[in-house]
Amino acid sequence: MTSTSNNGNQNLRVGDLIDHDLHTCKINEVAANFNPNDAQQIQSIPVLNTKVSDKLIWKFTTIGDYSVCTAYHNIIENMLDNSNLKFQGNWMLLWKLQTPRNIKHFLWRLFRGCLPTKSNLRNKHVLCPIVCVSCEANIENE
Repeated sequence: MTSTSNNGNQNLRVGDLIDHDLHTCKINEVAANFNPNDAQQIQSIPVLNTKVSDKLIWKFTTIGDYSVCTAYHNIIENMLDNSNLKFQGNWMLLWKLQTPRNIKHFLWRLFRGCLPTKSNLRNKHVLCPIVCVSCEANIENE
């Protein structure tokens, strides 16, 4: 802005220069208070329709609604190093199987190697006998 303050317009506000019904600048007011260069720049600024109310939008979903699931997904994918958690494969095929959810969860844990078998528990420093309860001859694993 290169215009100088004149005619006591020190208390002039942006809202005073806007016709809120037409959503345009009051051209005469702008021209009277600013030099031609500043007036042209001011008039080129678009005036938003203030009758449309603001609303919160969650940018991590397509519909803009917040959910704990999408917040968790955002944290896991974008804020933490999760490269050690990713396994190759088309996991969506597993989740699309027409089987009960508990079977899918069991298979997912089996393929990921995170079933609480005695050998896995021992790797996590849980003190337990490593021998299979069923056969009592082998190490209990997947």
